[in-house]
Amino acid sequence: MAPEQPKTPVGGAFGVFFEDKRHEFTKACAGQKASEVSKMAGIEWKKLTDEQKPPYQKRFLEIKAKYDKDMKAFLAAGGTKEKGVRALRSQKATAKRKLGKKMKKRGKKMKDANVPKKPAGGGYGQYLAENREEIKKALPQDHKITDVAKAAGAKWKSLSAKKKKPYEDKYHKKMAEYKVAFEEYKKNHGDAEGCKKKKDANAPKKPAGGSYGEYFAENREEIGKALPKDHKITDLWKAVRAKWKSLADKDRKLYEGKYHKKMAEYHTNMAEYKENNGGAEAKDEEEKEK
Repeated sequence: MAPEQPKTPVGGAFGVFFEDKRHEFTKACAGQKASEVSKMAGIEWKKLTDEQKPPYQKRFLEIKAKYDKDMKAFLAAGGTKEKGVRALRSQKATAKRKLGKKMKKRGKKMKDANVPKKPAGGGYGQYLAENREEIKKALPQDHKITDVAKAAGAKWKSLSAKKKKPYEDKYHKKMAEYKVAFEEYKKNHGDAEGCKKKKDANAPKKPAGGSYGEYFAENREEIGKALPKDHKITDLWKAVRAKWKSLADKDRKLYEGKYHKKMAEYHTNMAEYKENNGGAEAKDEEEKEK
């Protein structure tokens, strides 16, 4: 019969204390959740004085020393160290998370590979595509990919407007070809993946941010003037938020009133928009605003 693996001691001095008092705490928490037992143990442990805790620490060290001795004998007898319950539980949870991510990824719709690809980068993008290899040859063999972009950017900036124009013309030509191809794709595929319908620019815009949004819109310029000239946008947000928090309730209610008024106007305008643009289409616009 194979030797039995020694049980790893856990919890340190608190673990010893918990085992000593487990029956007492379980009895006191009868009828409650199991978590209440450990919660009670934690509370009682904190109540112990500095003189009361060392004996438990001493006992834990003794238990740990015995475990090390027993484990050494177990391995010497041909035993194989297996993972404990906590480690197995953690491993199982990790595997479950990975499987969940994998299944989620599989469940996502794949973008249609036939969707026309939109040209990017403007004139510079065309310049980089045509001159990338030549620029790479001029760099050290151990160069990084970012070095290519930096070198290309520097060369592009040094070009005159006359020399940049051919690349910009190529970009505009490709953009025109793309728009034609994309319209053709839409005719054949409708609202397929990668072919999203544009939002109607005439649809009423829903006010956002609540009463704080109204305060931010009205006071951002004034608050920004009080900040250093080289302030970051995050500094402005922090300053506005701090002033908003310092406002009295009566002052906040003024902005709440403005927000509710705008919301009422929005709903009125949306109802009118729906009548003029068709119920289904207008409903989609309203749903997007939510």
